[in-house]
Amino acid sequence: MQHLITQEPLAGISARLCRKIDVTCANPVSDVLETDDSGEVTFDVNAGFDGYAYFEGPGIIPGLFFFNPAVSSDLPRAMVSIGPPEVIQLLAAQAGATQAPDRSVMLIVAHDCTGAPASGISFKTSGADKESIPFYSEQNLPSGSAQETDAVGYGGLLNADAGSITFTATITETGRRLGQVTLLSREGSITYGSIVPDGS
Repeated sequence: MQHLITQEPLAGISARLCRKIDVTCANPVSDVLETDDSGEVTFDVNAGFDGYAYFEGPGIIPGLFFFNPAVSSDLPRAMVSIGPPEVIQLLAAQAGATQAPDRSVMLIVAHDCTGAPASGISFKTSGADKESIPFYSEQNLPSGSAQETDAVGYGGLLNADAGSITFTATITETGRRLGQVTLLSREGSITYGSIVPDGS
């Protein structure tokens, strides 16, 4: 865990694992752990786990980090960048949006078949309402005018309503589908997800 702007490690952030169907994480499948001084926390999970890690703590908005595909082996360290609501507001403004406090940010990264971030990918959503604003990363900042992912592979939604939202990734140049994922959006939070090639 690191601060979205300063990239300093975030210690003392609580984290727990939740099943995908447990929208509020009322029945976590792990103990509640805390990030250490280097911002790290480590979980042991059963093979096939495809839920999410839920993060909350002082100075940040809550975060949901979804595992996709399901866990089948030890995973490398995943970096989660998060910050306070006012920082999220500034980033939303960069994309020409106003982030309402009762809405969420959904941050999706597309991967190619080697696991590297995929550029030239566009997302379509199902379940998002008209107030949700699509964006893509452009020079490491959210852009409301970009139409596809750049070299870092990121896109998503600003001002997303709470609920279940499905993202379908397509290779913009060819129209070929890359993959699909369904994620949870919670009020006043940020959701992290990924899309990997599904062979379609």
